Amino acid sequence: MDRPAEQNEEFLHRSLNADRQPEAVASHSEPLADQVSQALRDSGYAALGSVDIAIDKGHVTLRGPVRSFHQKQIATSVVLPLAGVKGLSNELTVTR
Repeated sequence: MDRPAEQNEEFLHRSLNADRQPEAVASHSEPLADQVSQALRDSGYAALGSVDIAIDKGHVTLRGPVRSFHQKQIATSVVLPLAGVKGLSNELTVTR
């Protein structure tokens, strides 16, 4: 049975990881984006509630201005532990 290369890679990935818990994979990861957004809002820093969030296959990218390096670090600390986050690029810029 001939499959496109992408399907072969997905099949191989699932086969190699059969003993692991299944992951929820969505083309634009809306549930994960909602979780990230909520975690940033719940951080207690209003500036983090307006951060731009991009997600690609579990890799989260944060962009936008924050008022301090501390807020930038807080964003990392609340996003990384979330289920489904496989990596994080914190591109937040500190503006005073």
